[in-house]
Order: sequence, then structure tokens, then C-alpha cells
Amino acid sequence: AVLEDLDGVGAGDGVHGVEGHGEAALEHRPDRGEVEQRLHQLGVVGDRVDDVFAVELEVAATIAAALQATLTPAEAAAMSARPTENTTAYDLFLRAQYLFRRGSQNQDEEDLSQAIALYRQAIAEDPGFALAQAQLSIALSDLYWNGGTRELSPEMLAQQSQAAMSAAKRLRPDLPETNLAMAFVAYRLHLDFPAAVAAFDAVLAARPGDADALYGKALPLRR
Repeated sequence: AVLEDLDGVGAGDGVHGVEGHGEAALEHRPDRGEVEQRLHQLGVVGDRVDDVFAVELEVAATIAAALQATLTPAEAAAMSARPTENTTAYDLFLRAQYLFRRGSQNQDEEDLSQAIALYRQAIAEDPGFALAQAQLSIALSDLYWNGGTRELSPEMLAQQSQAAMSAAKRLRPDLPETNLAMAFVAYRLHLDFPAAVAAFDAVLAARPGDADALYGKALPLRR
């Protein structure tokens, strides 16, 4: 049933292109975040969260086939790897990912703030959840870039984004999302364009065609 419901993913869920951060859409293959979004929309959480890792790989392969794309061995391995064994943490993470993607695309402060809160809850459930730390850093830097909120000043967001990135780096320095967090910290917090490009390149070396890295790398290159 899940795969039948994915017939419209390419047309309606941003698989062919992603609009984010106020920039033009980029053509790309579906990334893990998009698959997670769609899984959550389809209700692949809760009682079924134990199976979500296997379903993710099946869904990714189905989307890739529909788009005539081929997953590299590294991409397939990344899809099948379990980022946490804590199912409650992963459920919270999926909810955060959905809100982050929507909030980032629409520059919606409320969605981004809710995503940040859910990432924090996921990390509280599993302090070793490196992927959640990396995505938390990215979400915080996104909110920082847009001037913060009444509750979170740019200074607070910068400190927290840096701290989450450092935690991800300590836990999983090899994770592509860790390099992605490092790239956005370098670009948004420090305006260190060469460091940002190098970190985006590290993501692309592990995951060629990664939409977030392609989009992100274009930002410092045009400065």
C-alpha cells in the first residue's frame, strides 16, 4: 500500500526539484529527507516504526527506478543504515524532518521552531543520535540566517547551532549530514566561504547529487 501511494511523489512531493531557503528549485534525485517526509505523511511511524528502515530503502529504490536513477552502493548503504535503535527518537526525528522541510521551503518560523523542538526531544531520547544533532544544527542555522525569533536571538541560535554541529562531529564525523551541518555553520554563521565549499564537497563525495549540498554549494560560489 505504501508503494502504491507513492505514485504521485515525483509530481507532488518535490522529488524532481526542491525549493528551499528562498532559492530557485534544483533538479535532483530524492534524498533521505524527502523519503522520510513521505513516509511520515503515509503514516509509516508509530506501530510500524520498527519496519521504517526497511521501508525507506524499498521506497528509495522504487522512486529511483521511476526516475530512471540508480542508487550507488554508498547511497544504498546509507539508506539501509539505522541512525538510531530508539524507535521513539526516530519517530520524533521524522516529525521534525517533515516540519523542517516545510518550514525551510516556506521560511515559516513556526514550523522551523517546532522542528527544532522535536529534534531536541529526539536527542533527549537518544543522546547518541548524530543525525538528529546534525539536522538540529542545520535548522538552527536556518532560523539564525532569517534573523531569529522573539524567543531565540541570532546570538543564541548561532551558539546552539555550533554546539549541535560539534556534537554531531564528535559522534559521527563520517556522516554526510555532519559535513552538511559544518558547511551551513561555515557559510551562515562565519561567512567562511572556502570552508563551506569544502564541507559541501565532502557531502557530494559521499552522496553525489545530494540536493541540499548542491543548493548549499551554489550559495558561497556566487558570492
